[in-house]
Amino acid sequence: AASRAIVQFLEINHSEETSRGWMLLTVINLLASSGQKTVDCMTTMSVPSTLIKCLYLFFDLPHLPDIPGGAENELPLAERRALLQKVFVQILVKLCHFVSPAEELAQKDDLQLLFSAITSWCPPYNLPWRKSAGEVLMTISRHGLSLNVVKYIHEKECLATCVQNMQQSNDLSPLEIVEMFAGLSCFLKDSSDVSQTLLDDFRTCQGYVFLSDLLL
Repeated sequence: AASRAIVQFLEINHSEETSRGWMLLTVINLLASSGQKTVDCMTTMSVPSTLIKCLYLFFDLPHLPDIPGGAENELPLAERRALLQKVFVQILVKLCHFVSPAEELAQKDDLQLLFSAITSWCPPYNLPWRKSAGEVLMTISRHGLSLNVVKYIHEKECLATCVQNMQQSNDLSPLEIVEMFAGLSCFLKDSSDVSQTLLDDFRTCQGYVFLSDLLL
């Protein structure tokens, strides 16, 4: 699968030759800390949208086999995966502290993937990736909600997608749905500082009605 191939390339390995993807990710992480001009350049090269596409694919990763590290200095597979997840979301959060990545995600039509991701079922072992998607979206709500981004979210009916996902999934637990609503509420609160549009969208797609039914 594509998700497995990407992860195998990006995960740290016991030698430099087999850790080229990890070294690339480390460089990207350093660059993401370099300020707006560098982030804008990375955005021009479609780094944010490429990473978001990968994040969405990671929801389909297979369960990790319980295999300990091979060599004495080699990390177990589970620890390598956790390290990758930590650095991957760290990069996206750093990037999304600026407006240009959110606008690039909207232009490339990849921002809607985040809304779908935070309200979609995934296997328990891939929950860290869903939490990562939520963390990235919350960063966008605080730092990246330009009028263009709000317009995109409105026109793509992203909030309606979220509500529909939660309503129609038979696999989500009530606790998961409550957690999803909590994340959406924070997003809507932040968006209200920019525009009332998304609050109106949430009302139009019966989001408040669904929340009321869920709590009662």
